[in-house]
Amino acid sequence: MKKAFLILVILLLITISSFALADVWVCPICGKTNTTNFCTFCGTKHDSWRCPNCGENNSNAFCGTCGTAKPSDIHLFTLLMNGQAMNDTIADGEILLFKASEPLSIKRFCIVAVTYPGEESDKLIKRLIGLPGDQVRLENGQLYVNGTAYEEPYVNDEYRTGPLNTTEEYTVPKKGDAFIVHFEDNRHSFLLNGERWPLRNSVMKCRDETGKALTIRDGGRTFVYDRKTYNQEDQAHAEELTKLLISISDKKFTVDEDYYFVMGDHRNNSSDSRSQGALCSSLILGEMINKTAPERNP
Repeated sequence: MKKAFLILVILLLITISSFALADVWVCPICGKTNTTNFCTFCGTKHDSWRCPNCGENNSNAFCGTCGTAKPSDIHLFTLLMNGQAMNDTIADGEILLFKASEPLSIKRFCIVAVTYPGEESDKLIKRLIGLPGDQVRLENGQLYVNGTAYEEPYVNDEYRTGPLNTTEEYTVPKKGDAFIVHFEDNRHSFLLNGERWPLRNSVMKCRDETGKALTIRDGGRTFVYDRKTYNQEDQAHAEELTKLLISISDKKFTVDEDYYFVMGDHRNNSSDSRSQGALCSSLILGEMINKTAPERNP
């Protein structure tokens, strides 16, 4: 009797310990969140993973089909929706669960966490619309990507009206694109793959043929070239900036990173890529995988 009781206690302690040590993880097969060592929705083991290269399911350190190494552990984080930019999909005050993801693994129209240049402490929630190399435009509230119309059922028809819902076609930069700064009549402009391109508030990161890095930010007011900063508003060094622009004018640079175009679902109440420009991949923080209960009433 005592022996049976002792065994029962040991089993109980093991069970309690397993729950105490359990990590929150996202099933790579069905995307559900779990705390046990197997997915309670599809039965996948915790050590299973899907190869990002060929899509094969694996349990070893390397993909058995193509040899790709297992990606690092999934990092989860939560964000509070602050404002109406994602109405009616996400209400003000809702808490959302995200997983940190490489932007290339995120599909079009997923909801993502982002940050804007110079405002990295602020984490925002948007919908990913344009992938690297895409052509994006709005016409009377209708979205076109690469000339194809998308219905976007998540956008309330009331949010499709007004001047913000008609935009010029915008090219989303991709890694390897040709980028040129053109300087003429004491003014500079930008070309992407030979076409005029609006920088807006984006950060453009590129390199010349010798490998020297050029970063343009603050809407084209600040240039960082070969680790030296030139600011258009710094009158004391205005001549240095002019000399730089003359020296790099029409010089070919190569885009360093992929870029992404994001918008809020409330098209009349969202600051997004329409005004900010496309976001470089380092500003895409992760994709939403779940909602939780609202923290406060909307």
